Amino acid sequence: MELIGTATVGSGGQTSIAFTAIPQTYTDLYVVYSTRTSTSSWDPSAFYFNTDTGGNYEMLMLYADANGVGSATNASYLSQYNNWAIFWMQPSVFTANTFGSTSVYIPNYALTAQYKSVSTDNVTENNSATAARQIGAGLWRSNSAINAITLAPYGGTFVEHSTASLYGIASGSDGTTT
Repeated sequence: MELIGTATVGSGGQTSIAFTAIPQTYTDLYVVYSTRTSTSSWDPSAFYFNTDTGGNYEMLMLYADANGVGSATNASYLSQYNNWAIFWMQPSVFTANTFGSTSVYIPNYALTAQYKSVSTDNVTENNSATAARQIGAGLWRSNSAINAITLAPYGGTFVEHSTASLYGIASGSDGTTT
């Protein structure tokens, strides 16, 4: 894995985190986020590729919290979002100075002969029963190579010290991932 770039939100917050001009020299991408939003309730995240904010995404999310377990898809309660809402962000009312953690794995991002799939792993942190754990899978219905990734909370902004890092994963000469 090689670090392609890191973004850290400064004072005053910001409405999105974006990685642009992603090199097409890796086999897979891996994105790691540590974020918190300015909203006082659960805030879904828009996660999209290139400039496509349309309805070309499918997702499935499984989650667990103090109320039990459940699932969500584009066809269920996330259908109000045009772009891909693949996980929930850490809201401002959770334990002070804690950030939620998310990782997104994107295999074969540069290929142009297939749709792009992803897997996600997410956790929100809180000193109460409202903390949650989520895993997800998604599909971007496009043959385009991914050259940009944007993450944005729907209802608020990322607060100061939220970070995101993008890694490229190279394949070895024998075809194995290194």
